[in-house]
Amino acid sequence: ESNLLNFWPSPNWQQLELPSSFELPASFTTSATIFVVYHPPLGEQEQVLWAWQMADQAPLVSTNKRLADLAERKYLNFIDQRPGIRLQTYQHAEGQSTSDQAKTFALGRLTTPASIPASRWSAPLAEVFIFPKVLAAKDLARVESYLALKYGTTLGISGKGTDYLSSTGLVLWEAQKNEDYHYQGFSL
Repeated sequence: ESNLLNFWPSPNWQQLELPSSFELPASFTTSATIFVVYHPPLGEQEQVLWAWQMADQAPLVSTNKRLADLAERKYLNFIDQRPGIRLQTYQHAEGQSTSDQAKTFALGRLTTPASIPASRWSAPLAEVFIFPKVLAAKDLARVESYLALKYGTTLGISGKGTDYLSSTGLVLWEAQKNEDYHYQGFSL
């Protein structure tokens, strides 16, 4: 499968205009998995990657620095300050929803005016995937591995490596056997 890998990851990202906010299809009423591959803004300024909102409720906002649930007033700060391309994955599940309220998604901006000190996105975005469900751990690992290999970024948290899987689930790079290379990147 090595012939399927991208050996020259995204050498020249085009910066296109971000789309306007849009209403998500009905299949996104209860859960989603979002993947965003991006290059951090200059100076590590806090900027909005995406925002997700149901009707008039305060939005769920993801920036390059944190995830903020403005309805619940909960914040999760990110500590990943590595330079270079980053991959952000987010899974959201609400359980059973009987609400027919529209869900709005905005890329690179807030869905509505909200109280968060983050500006509109200005750095390159390579890819955004949104699945209308919470992916199983193996499927999540497959998509993250694909994106990490394609864009030359490293998976995992500090001090713990992560296996890279093919689309069929075959282990392409086993973290346990390559402890010396955790978070230093690798090439095949």
